[in-house]
Amino acid sequence: MTQILASLVGALMVITGQLTMGVSPAAADAPAPLAVFIVGPSASMTNSNLDDAAALARQAEDAGMRVRKVFHPHATWENVLSAIQGASLVVYMGHGNGWPSPMGPFQEDTKDGFGLDPHAGASAYDTAYYGADKLRKKVQLAKDAVVLLVHLCYASGNGENYMGPEFDKDIATKRVDNFASGFLDIGARAVFAYGLDQKIDFPRALMNGDRTMDDIFESPNTAGMYDGFMGVRDYYRDSKRTSWARIHMDPHPREGHYRAVTGDLSMTAADFRAGAGDVSGGGGSSSGPDTTAPVLKVQGSGAGLAAAGQTIRFSPDGDHSHDSMQVQWTLTERATIRVQVRDRHDRVVRAYSRSGRRGRGTITWDGRDDRGKVVQDGTYHVTLTPRDTSGNRGTVRSVNALVLTSVRSSSQSRSAIYAADRDRYARSTRLAFTLTQRARVTWTIQDSAGHTLLTHADGTSMAKGLHTWSWDGRDHRGRFVKSGDYQSVISVRTSAGTVRSTRDIHVGAFRIETSDSTPGRGQKVRIRVYTTEPLKSAPRIRVSQHGHHDRVLGTKRVGSGYMATITLRASGGAGSLHITALGTDKGGARQSYTEVLPLH
Repeated sequence: MTQILASLVGALMVITGQLTMGVSPAAADAPAPLAVFIVGPSASMTNSNLDDAAALARQAEDAGMRVRKVFHPHATWENVLSAIQGASLVVYMGHGNGWPSPMGPFQEDTKDGFGLDPHAGASAYDTAYYGADKLRKKVQLAKDAVVLLVHLCYASGNGENYMGPEFDKDIATKRVDNFASGFLDIGARAVFAYGLDQKIDFPRALMNGDRTMDDIFESPNTAGMYDGFMGVRDYYRDSKRTSWARIHMDPHPREGHYRAVTGDLSMTAADFRAGAGDVSGGGGSSSGPDTTAPVLKVQGSGAGLAAAGQTIRFSPDGDHSHDSMQVQWTLTERATIRVQVRDRHDRVVRAYSRSGRRGRGTITWDGRDDRGKVVQDGTYHVTLTPRDTSGNRGTVRSVNALVLTSVRSSSQSRSAIYAADRDRYARSTRLAFTLTQRARVTWTIQDSAGHTLLTHADGTSMAKGLHTWSWDGRDHRGRFVKSGDYQSVISVRTSAGTVRSTRDIHVGAFRIETSDSTPGRGQKVRIRVYTTEPLKSAPRIRVSQHGHHDRVLGTKRVGSGYMATITLRASGGAGSLHITALGTDKGGARQSYTEVLPLH
């Protein structure tokens, strides 16, 4: 489960310090480490995890790392596997399914690994777990890799919110040891785990200097806040899962275990950078000077990737959909790639360098100039020039980028509404967005299949500035829509092109999330209920299983929702499992919602 703790700490890990642009001096003559950022579905924490990971990824790029991002709703096991092989830095934010926990028995088919999207486009409340054993079978990291686990339950020794601070050192250490084990077995040399945001600039610490992993872990906090090393009750333990590893725990005096590092604590940042080396790379001949220029090829493949000479369109509006341009390349040898972005007047608006090893890599441009400001609408010419360590320069490759910036700051006052009961609670949501220039706007409400249910604007000319609209859950005939998931879809057209921005809206009294979307008979299932309106008391859950009497469960408040756990009957036939949330809102109206799952 995601640890919902952001309110406890004011400092964000991803916004500290003045960043160094380009490749660090220490990495100039070596392959750039590959950093892979993974954000899984994590319920109400998903958007903040996406923002934190995107900002931290930018730090990694500016420190000189090659960056790949696998973000919800496309963080599937297949996409993670294609991105993570050979990574030197892995950053994962999402659900943590660890051990010891109330969800037994212990096994590593689903525990101590990643919580990912079961399929592309899945809901933020639907998670598929891939545990340490799956990592061991499918993944190989670079030598002396580093893993950073952020906002997970159990990974840093913590439990879930309802468990309290939990100062039991043996339980906390076991959780940390187990969660780190799979990553240490696939090439990692150090695994950092944090339940709370940290102020440490990890990419810069790893790409510069020669600090040990323990030194980096002991980076100081801010005025006693839990955004760095506390050092009040810290302690060390030998790992029981990994013979060579050591564990350093740094619990908070009141909040419990939210900081830990496991592995070879004496490993240095220089060891990390050296581990990114590729012995098969390099050009020229061992019998004489290298006179062979590197060959760079640009290969477009799939949405968001530009091929040589093509134009790719993106909108850096912060909605985590097509926010940047990615150029996928292959190199015949290790080289530094110089990137220049020019506007229509042939002025350079952004210039930076990235190191690349032989093989495939990706370079990203986020639509910002050298001052960090988003550029104006228009087409930009992006050139990539490779140069190897002997100074041989390869052929320049280029792509074009159409940047569309007419939409900014789309928002909503509520992510869930329930107006059909006609009371005063959760009656509507206020939708808003800002235009940076006059444009023609189409604004609709669509269902999960993409069908338009209500149109607010249809190619309407709108002026620069803030625009708002409140939706009360009705369609174009004035009827309340059925409970389910909907989207506010804004399409903005200017002379430069069309930008599309969406916001998710849930309609209904409840949302139901289960620990397994395809449970089996005899399996323990964790059920979370999220309420749209304030209730008089905690909701109840009715579970209907074929061949058995219904069972009704009480729930306990956990974070922003309510939770209950049930072990399904082992007997009876397969078919459907009906889970119904029941409650009474503060106005006295009875409410219910049923989720139907396949049962095998």
